Amino acid sequence: MNKTMIIRFLLFFIVTLTVIFFAHLFIYKAHIKFIEIENIKIKRVLILVYIGMFSLLFFSMFAVRFWNNAFTDNLYYISTLWLGILTYLFIFIVLNWIVFTGFKLLNINFNFKYLHLFFLFLTIVVSILGTINYYKIKDTVITVELKNLPSSWEKKKVIFISDIHLGNFREQQFITKFVEKINKKNPDIIIIGGDLFDGTILNVDKISAELGKLHANEKIFFVYGNHDNYSKPEDVKKILKNVNFTILDNASIIQDSVDIIGINHNSLHNDSVFAALKEEGIRTRPVIFISHEPVKKTENLENLGIDLQLSGHTHGGQFFPFTLITKAIYGKMNYGLHDFGKFQSFTSSGLGAWGPAFRLFSKSEIVEIKFKSIK
Repeated sequence: MNKTMIIRFLLFFIVTLTVIFFAHLFIYKAHIKFIEIENIKIKRVLILVYIGMFSLLFFSMFAVRFWNNAFTDNLYYISTLWLGILTYLFIFIVLNWIVFTGFKLLNINFNFKYLHLFFLFLTIVVSILGTINYYKIKDTVITVELKNLPSSWEKKKVIFISDIHLGNFREQQFITKFVEKINKKNPDIIIIGGDLFDGTILNVDKISAELGKLHANEKIFFVYGNHDNYSKPEDVKKILKNVNFTILDNASIIQDSVDIIGINHNSLHNDSVFAALKEEGIRTRPVIFISHEPVKKTENLENLGIDLQLSGHTHGGQFFPFTLITKAIYGKMNYGLHDFGKFQSFTSSGLGAWGPAFRLFSKSEIVEIKFKSIK
């Protein structure tokens, strides 16, 4: 991780923790008001609980970047799951305040203790549903029509996955689960669209052993995502070498008369990299472009003459209300297959998740791409 990335990470970390701290304080104050807690011992217990969860989150986010063991993994799992729960606690308590304010303005008497308790119950229900949804890996099938596609590609089984986020608690069991699901499909080509690793300390031997079981009849392509660049470069390179992936790092390759281009996430906003790829020559074959984050600057894609962009990164927002935020940022490129005139773009919601093992209004998915040639 270079100096600029470290500074950005620290700024993000400080801002995030500040917001999370005040969210804890806001929720604590709401409990005291709406449940009408006056007992000092209960107040102290609540304070200790919220200080404890905030401290756990703070500590675990650092711990998993220096140590890789069951203790730190479990701490990180619990604390990030709490982050998902905290989100809904905050949302529901804001709703509680809105209702409270409205009733006060209308001079309506109501016991808000029961409404508050209902929202606490609703938080528990939503949290359980979000956790269950994360662990359900769903099969998504899309059909992509490309001009002048070689007939051999119509018979290929192509699997696309992204945002696996290996590390911490997502290691042996998690890898075994998705590797078995993919291998059963007997794919010809597997494309991994970045964020294979989470940026935490990696158990190189364990991950290599399990990930090395992933099989494709032809090739497994890989591009770097932002989190892959947060991990120790030497560990990432060692794992990728052990599993023998074909790495597309601002490079292209011809696979059975189709150009496949892959870009490193660090080069995503570097126009000179796109210019260098264009200078490789006019491409008369169909072009598949793999970028971890969807390239919204469509002229760069059009200049390369691409037919299909494959991306991840957004997680489809992962869980509400972030589903709305990523939709606002990426528009049609937030999720799914869409036509942009000169090219098509598909964004996956990802296989793993960043932070909490939690999804709501998004899905963990393995994508099978069926290609069809059109004149």
